[in-house]
Amino acid sequence: MQVVDWPTWLDRHIPYYERDKQEQRYYDNPPQSVLVVDPVDRNRRVGQRGFAWSTWEAMDNDIHDLGYRAEPVFLDNDTHQRWYWAFWNAKEALMAVIKLS
Repeated sequence: MQVVDWPTWLDRHIPYYERDKQEQRYYDNPPQSVLVVDPVDRNRRVGQRGFAWSTWEAMDNDIHDLGYRAEPVFLDNDTHQRWYWAFWNAKEALMAVIKLS
């Protein structure tokens, strides 16, 4: 899991053909940061043996249960199988990573 600021996410973490669409989506109120969850993050569970994969619904519920303002961001085509949540407060995004880890 990592937290990146909104402009960095637009420039480096998504395919170039998604940039304009995502930038326009939040044009009037852009988020401050984006939580990026990789496939390798989804199979790590502290204290469990073997692999226990998280589902998107479970991760989304965990993030929303924290009580922070976050919204999932979906790409039309993502070959890296990453999941994204936009946060309007960078400190809340960092706290989400700490609490989810």
